[in-house]
Amino acid sequence: MSRDWTLFFEEILLHGYRALDYVRDKSFNDIFTDQLLIDALLWNICVVGEASNNLPEDITNQMETIEWNNIIGMRNHIIHGYFGINLNIMWSVLQQHLPHLLSQLEQFKRDNPSLFTPI
Repeated sequence: MSRDWTLFFEEILLHGYRALDYVRDKSFNDIFTDQLLIDALLWNICVVGEASNNLPEDITNQMETIEWNNIIGMRNHIIHGYFGINLNIMWSVLQQHLPHLLSQLEQFKRDNPSLFTPI
């Protein structure tokens, strides 16, 4: 039995917002001199990528402005190429890309309430 895609969608929101909460009011140096925080951020970004990879294509195709391949690719890079993580890219994800992604997902959810209503 496969997991309901809306659970993956909610995981993206949960872990995306969690990562943003971790960096609220913090500078680049605050974040990237704290290894525990880096690890927590990497974990949450990986969950966002993994959950994105589990959304059905007919759903992701409805959100064509979202760069799903980049989101999933970042997860893969973190998992398989952890020794080459560029902290400047991670900063950009946290400051620009992740907030924009979450905004788009929230809008999709508002625009399609019937997709998220339990049966």
